[in-house]
Amino acid sequence: MKTALIVDDDEQNLYLLKTLLESNDFCVVLAHNGAEALEIARRSPPDIAISDILMPMMDGFSLLREWNREERLRKIPVIIYTATYTDPADQKLAVSLGAARFIIKPAEPELFIAELKQVMAAYAAGSITATVEHFEDNQEYYRMYNEALIRKLEKKMLDLEQEKEQRRCSEEQVQRLAHEWQETFDAIEDGICLIDAQQRIVRHNKAFVRFVAKPDHGIIGRRCWQVVHGTDEALPDCPVLKAAKSLRRESLELDLRDKILLVTVDPILDRNGTMQSAVHIIRDITELRKSERSLRLKLDELQRWHKVVLNREDRIIELKKEVNELRKEAGKPLRYGPDGEA
Repeated sequence: MKTALIVDDDEQNLYLLKTLLESNDFCVVLAHNGAEALEIARRSPPDIAISDILMPMMDGFSLLREWNREERLRKIPVIIYTATYTDPADQKLAVSLGAARFIIKPAEPELFIAELKQVMAAYAAGSITATVEHFEDNQEYYRMYNEALIRKLEKKMLDLEQEKEQRRCSEEQVQRLAHEWQETFDAIEDGICLIDAQQRIVRHNKAFVRFVAKPDHGIIGRRCWQVVHGTDEALPDCPVLKAAKSLRRESLELDLRDKILLVTVDPILDRNGTMQSAVHIIRDITELRKSERSLRLKLDELQRWHKVVLNREDRIIELKKEVNELRKEAGKPLRYGPDGEA
């Protein structure tokens, strides 16, 4: 019996998919987020994994990235099964991270099971394997990842505004959409705030509060540099002001409270091409930079040892030449070649 690992934070989705797979002779294991799925798979690898994208702690994109970094797990196909990330760019990102298939919910049960079996058979036969795009650097991955999050947030905001303007939904439906939007916002580990054209914060997620270490009630309505840096004026290279002029993404690395942070600002333009608001994202890249410094130090150490070895080899050759000269003066045959080789 084949084992399928289902990864979804929605209990109803887990139940429905578990029922379908068990009725088709699968042994099913459940996980509620990517981090839990990785722990289960490392302990007992399944034959296939089916994962949602929008989840707390670790979403489907991050799960794919970590999954295909491990030699043992890379041989196991992962199918993305989502109802929230449906843009072609989302599919492109998932496939570049190693997804075997990208299926949009809800799928016909018979077609879904047929797709699973086809993928498993192809992996077992070795006719297909996870194709993982090797990004030139982490910045490229973060760019694509952030763009997927921004698309999701913008869609949620647009849906919410349309619902408010049309007044077709009941108050309960509006509250449900607002709650879903905030859950999406708060599920993101990066610190994110939305700012208006005057660089004032109008909304933020829970992670943003942790990054700036400020009381929740003292953030809304203030300019981002007042909250992030504690200054009354923007930094000379402030990415918010630069994005307002360039009308494109701007980034800046900051050393703040013993952490290295990557601040990225994506402008949102109105119909006239003017920045009406922006998405301000803070990512902790401290460990990434520490790893890079560690690698550089190791490389420097290897280079120093390489020079030492070369210097020793040169000295040995010189000593051999000196021995030859002494033997020559003594009228004895040379022990080494003319260039000091053995």
